[in-house]
Amino acid sequence: MSDVEPLDVSDLREAFAEELKRRRFAAGPGCYANERDGEEALYGLTGAVNVCAALGLPLGDRAARKEWARRILAHRHKNGHFEGGSGPGHALHMVVGALNLLGEPIPADIGPLAPTDPKALTAWLDGLDWTTTHKAFCGETIPLLASGRVSDAWREAFVRKVAGRLNPDRPRETWCKADAAPWRVISCTYHVLSAFDAGRIPYPESDLLLRRLLGLRWEKGEDDVHRTICTDGDWALLLLRLRNQRPAESERIMQAIRTVSARRVRAWRADPEAVLSNSTHNLYCYLWVTAVFQSCVRDHYRGGFVKDTLNDPFLYRL
Repeated sequence: MSDVEPLDVSDLREAFAEELKRRRFAAGPGCYANERDGEEALYGLTGAVNVCAALGLPLGDRAARKEWARRILAHRHKNGHFEGGSGPGHALHMVVGALNLLGEPIPADIGPLAPTDPKALTAWLDGLDWTTTHKAFCGETIPLLASGRVSDAWREAFVRKVAGRLNPDRPRETWCKADAAPWRVISCTYHVLSAFDAGRIPYPESDLLLRRLLGLRWEKGEDDVHRTICTDGDWALLLLRLRNQRPAESERIMQAIRTVSARRVRAWRADPEAVLSNSTHNLYCYLWVTAVFQSCVRDHYRGGFVKDTLNDPFLYRL
């Protein structure tokens, strides 16, 4: 018996479909703002693609999808980059995924991307700001790794430099400061390891990472603990993948995930407006997180399938 009344995905689909109507700024394909009654914005366009794909809402015929892609690419600057709230690297990540969902070509000169020369990559990695949540790192390396456009020497340099930032003598510094808030620990770890996922590279120091994440006791957190709309999903996805390398911890991991899943279902039932009033991009984020929990806590959901359109490397091939 489920420990929470299941969330009906059909109700979720209907609520999100109605909400997207509030984001349309004009008639025609792909006319979405990032806020209610807003103007055209890149993350409104890409976010709406992902909302539709996640819930199985129609993306339109070939002509409509082509026009939607044209609107997205119209936000490209003269330097070839896109701009988003988290910088050009993150914006690129969102654009590539949206274009692939629409089935439209990726421009050959799209960027920014990490250097493909191993020596240049080493210098690039050394020059990154490792106190951030690493969205630039994530967005600029995942398309290369997912596409297989890097050499064995590049992969070796990548693993050596990134894994080298983990030190068993400083186990709290998991690509973040030792005193980082829990949500930031989760976000930093997630964005780095998402690149490892794209290249199907084993996680380094999996014991250290698992102890760090479980030690946060995220499932015990109160509702007012700071989290982004992605934090629960970042955390759960990391634990699920670390479980593959450390199966002895499976029962503990799944108990923690079930607790957070139930909290999320109850929160939706109590106040769906708190979710629906978010930006279009964050509506997409809410849905990919929902897909993660639906995939492993199936009795908390009924009425249809939600697709995780963020964590499938197939969608980021160039």
